[in-house]
Amino acid sequence: MFAEEINQKKKMGINITPLIDVVFLLLIFFMVSSTFIEKPGIDLSLPKAKTAEMQKAENIIITLDKTGVIYINGEKISPDILGKELAKLRLEKSADEPVILEADENIPYKDVIFVMDTARDIGFSSIVALTTTQNE
Repeated sequence: MFAEEINQKKKMGINITPLIDVVFLLLIFFMVSSTFIEKPGIDLSLPKAKTAEMQKAENIIITLDKTGVIYINGEKISPDILGKELAKLRLEKSADEPVILEADENIPYKDVIFVMDTARDIGFSSIVALTTTQNE
């Protein structure tokens, strides 16, 4: 009689193996059925520099891709309205806030100078040319 009580106590308990199986199957289901969003970007080949430093993300970033298209903070704009867009951003930022210029290394130099001159005409005093390190 005493042995029967011990056997019943051993049998009593919750078997969590089926629960683990269900959780594992749900995990696999959500991993397989989820969609991955590719962040849109601009394909650039930046020039290399030995003294490259990381910059904060809050800055104004002007990008010139290899086809000459201009982007401000990732938004495509035409060269005709570059000054207007920079003037809007100038109202939000201080004159000391650096404008980061990302230009493909194969872009004509006159396009880079056009963007730099436009930013200076609007009142931005600091324009930084973005490069990569020579190791990259």
